[in-house]
Amino acid sequence: RHSRTPRAKYMRVLTALLAAQRPQCRHGGARLALSFGESRALDGQLSKLCAAGADHMSGFFDQRTDSFAITPGAPRLSVTTSAFALLALDADPWAWTDGPAPVTVLSALLAAEWRANDPFQAALVVVSERMLDPAAAALASSPASQAKFALAVETILAARPRRRAGRNQRESAYMRYWTARASTLLLNPDAAVNVEECRPGAEAPCQPSLHPSIPAAALPAAKAAGGGEGGGEGEGCAAAVLVALERSCEVAFDDVCRQLAYHAAGDTSLFDVVVLAYSLLSYVHVSDALRSYVSPSRLAAAAADPTESRERDGRFGGFALPPRNEKLIRAALAAVFGELGGNGLWPSGQPIFTTRGRGNDVGNAFVFSPDLLASLIETLPPEAMRPHLGAVASHTAWLASHVVEELLPTGGRLMGWRSSHLPPEGGPLGWCTAQAVRCAARSRALVRTLLCADVLAELGGRPASARDLRPWSRLLDSDLPGGAGGGGGPPKRNNHG
Repeated sequence: RHSRTPRAKYMRVLTALLAAQRPQCRHGGARLALSFGESRALDGQLSKLCAAGADHMSGFFDQRTDSFAITPGAPRLSVTTSAFALLALDADPWAWTDGPAPVTVLSALLAAEWRANDPFQAALVVVSERMLDPAAAALASSPASQAKFALAVETILAARPRRRAGRNQRESAYMRYWTARASTLLLNPDAAVNVEECRPGAEAPCQPSLHPSIPAAALPAAKAAGGGEGGGEGEGCAAAVLVALERSCEVAFDDVCRQLAYHAAGDTSLFDVVVLAYSLLSYVHVSDALRSYVSPSRLAAAAADPTESRERDGRFGGFALPPRNEKLIRAALAAVFGELGGNGLWPSGQPIFTTRGRGNDVGNAFVFSPDLLASLIETLPPEAMRPHLGAVASHTAWLASHVVEELLPTGGRLMGWRSSHLPPEGGPLGWCTAQAVRCAARSRALVRTLLCADVLAELGGRPASARDLRPWSRLLDSDLPGGAGGGGGPPKRNNHG
């Protein structure tokens, strides 16, 4: 039976219109994109996963430590599980209204005995702190955490790629992505608002500065950060962050080109989809972070003449970054999703740790596919992901069919996910569940964004534009006129307050 309400009739007509535009292009045996109706069905499936996600994660929360454990009742806090749980919370904060407060978990994570000299743990803690607590309130309230955070930043910057290492970098592509992401979150994005006024008439960009909310004691000294002897902690650390990001983007660009060459040549012995995926993520993430410091006129000139020698030789807008190549990004993304198996999972690929001694468990040593997909969605623009919604649906089907249930000694039930790289025997694990919940939340947000764009396009509408803060910034620095007759005194309040 069909509803007679105008809204229901409109939705039937709109669904029929967009379903008629169903794409026929196929890659690897699966259709690349989805119709409007299929996207709505995918949204419903993801909504069910998200609704259960918070309940699944609550089974791993330990009230004794205000943190998340790998398994319930574990004697110590799990840094990886707690960090990815916070990232899952950031992906879908409304689903966690009845759960633990993010600042509580973050404070417990900062105070825990995590290894500040471990690049992986250091990167996860820095990313969690900067994303969940932009004002750095948890850091400001704990001097002990500030010293440890400074050591973590120093560890991240020391783990940057080295030119002399070439293709034999010490850290894996996965590790290089997370250290680069942590480094970008140290920057002050508001410093790019007045980029046109930063250096009038100069081609060089504004030099990035660190976020002012980060306490000075939470930053490494200039010499320790690799920023040289001159300048204070902030200036030296900012210079070291810029060098680390430039090297990360440079190595990532080379790896993307190299892996695409292996892929085009059909060399399966050297091609690694995990290296390609995380090199692409580093390349896009860093270039996006530093592009905001380049003036719009400089960006327009580069777009108008992409073959200009300076861009071609690897200097973009004054930074030593590879040129931003959208065709390369699309080709790399298509190659990554083309390697997704019929089961909705990627091959194991390069291990997370390239040296022995950490993560020796074979299941923990490889990237879990939900982690990879969530990072792709977080980094790439929604329209770039549109052709690959069929792959997102395939992975969603795997998530829906692989929820693991375990009966606890207390009589309760523990539900969640277990890495596909681990033996199937065993119960769900905290870090696997957190990564799966984060993936489901990011996937649902992606699908809804694209559905909204389809509806607006069909109706001739347009999305809301981003607010331009530059006029407001200039207004804050302007002198307000006095009262009538030129007299002084405070300005009068108008009807708008």
